[in-house]
Amino acid sequence: MLSEMDLEQAKIILGDEFASHADEIWETIQSLHYPTTARVLDIGTGEGKMAIILALMGYKVKTGEPSEDLWADWRTPAQKVGVIKQISFQPFGAENMPFDNNSFDLITAWATFHHIARVHKAIDECMRVLKTNGKLVIFEFNKKGIDKIKALYPNHPDLIDIRDYYNGNPDNISFEAKEEINVFIIQK
Repeated sequence: MLSEMDLEQAKIILGDEFASHADEIWETIQSLHYPTTARVLDIGTGEGKMAIILALMGYKVKTGEPSEDLWADWRTPAQKVGVIKQISFQPFGAENMPFDNNSFDLITAWATFHHIARVHKAIDECMRVLKTNGKLVIFEFNKKGIDKIKALYPNHPDLIDIRDYYNGNPDNISFEAKEEINVFIIQK
């Protein structure tokens, strides 16, 4: 079931911070052609951008981040655009997730992995909970994007290239550079 609100309306209601890169996220996820019945996990909730976009697309989304990192309010924007019931939150760390093997069809992360201490471990853990033929979609800022953030927050972590941390078959990872973000898609 698609949300009654579309992405353009959500961008107007939630403002520039939400709208920034929302179209790129939407187009990338849409290009994967997952049915809305897919089991979806979003890692690193933050302000909820990824979870909200997925919910607007009609997915039910499980999202979470470590309890010590609960710095942002994702519930208010999700409520404002009418998708709060499609998102369930559970605190967890990406390096040790409380989910069974082969639990999710699609795992996403928006600007999350450069905040994770053990990126190799987090990717391995994603592969464990991802179903066979599932995909892990990681959006990370590139140099232009990270420089923009560091201009405002000089102590922000540096950019990372997920390909440097993925130990699997290199044919199973695709990469697309966009203006301020890089998109890495790993097929299990």
